[in-house]
Order: sequence, then structure tokens, then C-alpha cells
Amino acid sequence: ALVCSEYEAFSRVALEAMSTALPVIGRNSGGTPEIIVDGETGLLYNTFDELVEAMRRLAQDRSLSRKMGLAGWERARELFSIEKYASSVYQVIQSVMSKA
Repeated sequence: ALVCSEYEAFSRVALEAMSTALPVIGRNSGGTPEIIVDGETGLLYNTFDELVEAMRRLAQDRSLSRKMGLAGWERARELFSIEKYASSVYQVIQSVMSKA
């Protein structure tokens, strides 16, 4: 998957790709680097030449592509699952209720 947006506060596209075990190439700006771990769950780029190289690298190395895809799937599952989200919301509610 490719995330080219320069000002992405929360890269939902990257997260959706990771949740289907696809490696992600994303711009090294905004919130994208908080989701993609460069060299582990995908590749980050700053320049057009780096983007081309990242695309070439994943296209030519299927093993690396699969490895990054699976690592991304694991990261998405651990950090952004519905259970994790529900737990975070519950903690916020508990915090607000304890101050009331």
C-alpha cells in the first residue's frame, strides 16, 4: 500500500493496509511515522527518489514484503484493535467519572 499524503494526522489508509498484512510505503511526515515502523512494518520516504527505491525494494523482494506485511498486521492488531480502542474509551470514562 502507498500513503503519499504529506499532511496525514492519522493514516487510516496505512492502518487498513496493515490490518490486511500488506506492507506500507508512507511519507515520513504527519502521523504516518507513528503508525509505520520504518524497515519493520513498511518503509518511510522523504523524497521522490526514496519513494521509487522503496517501491522497487518491495517489488523485488517478496520475502521482505511478506515479512513487513505480517509485522504490520501484528502491530495493527496489538495497538489498534477494537478491544484496545474500547479499553481506551473505558479508561477515559473512568477518569472523567472519578473527577465528577
